[in-house]
Amino acid sequence: MSTLKRVLYGVGKALRDTGQALERAGCRAQDNWLFQQKECRHRSLVNLFDQRPSLSPSVFVAPNAALVGNVTVRDEASIW
Repeated sequence: MSTLKRVLYGVGKALRDTGQALERAGCRAQDNWLFQQKECRHRSLVNLFDQRPSLSPSVFVAPNAALVGNVTVRDEASIW
């Protein structure tokens, strides 16, 4: 039984990795590069159709904040 669990675990991991790769490829095809920015995964940067948030590198966004759509945040700003 433990061999079956290992196989299922490996298949599940492969499917998740494939899904993430497909998601990134789709984002690149739509010219959406948010997945490469080095924000914390808990920050919520959400596209609204073809509009997406634009952040300067020195911006602080609180983990519980959400930026949706056509938002521009300039240098040294903080979102709480």
